[in-house]
Amino acid sequence: ELLSSAAGHLERAAGDLGEVEGVEGALAAAQREAAAEAAGLDEELAAARRERDAHADPDEAAALGAAIGEASVTLGARGELSGDPVTDRDRLRATRDRLEVARAAARASQQRLDGARGALAGALAIAESQLVVARAAVDRGGRRVGADARTRLAEAERQLVMARQEPDPVAALDAARRSAARANDAEALAHYDTLGGAY
Repeated sequence: ELLSSAAGHLERAAGDLGEVEGVEGALAAAQREAAAEAAGLDEELAAARRERDAHADPDEAAALGAAIGEASVTLGARGELSGDPVTDRDRLRATRDRLEVARAAARASQQRLDGARGALAGALAIAESQLVVARAAVDRGGRRVGADARTRLAEAERQLVMARQEPDPVAALDAARRSAARANDAEALAHYDTLGGAY
């Protein structure tokens, strides 16, 4: 009976020892993964700082800067978790994910700005051309042209001035497109009034 009990204890002890060895292996793996995550986060930080410094939008640069600050704090606080590699690894992964999201948002914003800059000159040219046509239609119609057409023409001119003065290329592009649309409306209304509603 004593031998049977001792054998049972030995069997349980062997199982416990196996579990301990498994935990040690898992901790060692987590430690290696945490080191890899830290190295990856360090690289992400360097790239994010370059993107922040080159970004044209101060709000987006500030948002990216906040994510960079959080990631820097996480890297600096790794010593506090030296005895817990699993938590260290998981915190590094989560921080790296948030930094990648912030970088992606900043890149999308920069692409939007670059696209607006590229399209702005063409949109201004279209608005100016449409304004010339609309003014000519209003002038030809003379007194027959009503207030609606003249109001749209004045709004088109105002939007064009805004587009030329707006420092934000996205807002400038929107204003230029609104100018062209209002000028187009003014031209159509002027023709309608000139032809006595038959246009």
